[in-house]
Amino acid sequence: MTLLEDLASWWNGLDWSQAQWGPIPAWLGLLFTFITLTTGLVTWVAKRRTRRLRRAMGPADDLRDALKTIRRLFQDIAAEPRRSPWFIDEQRREAGQRLRDEAERLDDAKLQKHVRSAADAWDAAFAAAPPSEGPFIAYAGSDTIISARSDQQRAADGPRFAMQSEQAHAGLSAVGAALERLNRLERKVVGRS
Repeated sequence: MTLLEDLASWWNGLDWSQAQWGPIPAWLGLLFTFITLTTGLVTWVAKRRTRRLRRAMGPADDLRDALKTIRRLFQDIAAEPRRSPWFIDEQRREAGQRLRDEAERLDDAKLQKHVRSAADAWDAAFAAAPPSEGPFIAYAGSDTIISARSDQQRAADGPRFAMQSEQAHAGLSAVGAALERLNRLERKVVGRS
């Protein structure tokens, strides 16, 4: 006989009713088995939920940095509307695309929707930006300043600035909603209140 067969025959030959501690009541054995199975199931469900939430959050630090950056930019626009050359700066030019890239990495539909709407608001604010004033030319001995843009073109900038400001406020609310959702997901994963 092999070792495994010897062990099986020894196990089957035990008389549990004659053990030193006396017979084990069946209800106690069932209770212990139920507690063990329940604990294992609860642990498995909690780990699976945590993994799902971490996947839904995606790279939280990168997303949080992108949202904070674009929130600061939206606040600048809301305080004072900007012309199109302001948007062409390296950090500002890629802000909307960076948010879209971060949104693609998320599994949570609500968070993804808020991040995409912030990116769309950024693109709309950029599209509403009026062009630059161009160079101003002043001739010696003359009080007249000549600009590359006409007075009519400059007068049309007012509605564009207003539209840009509206988009900045819409972007700020989308960024706020995205940060709130990200915080809620982090609380579920980490357990902070």
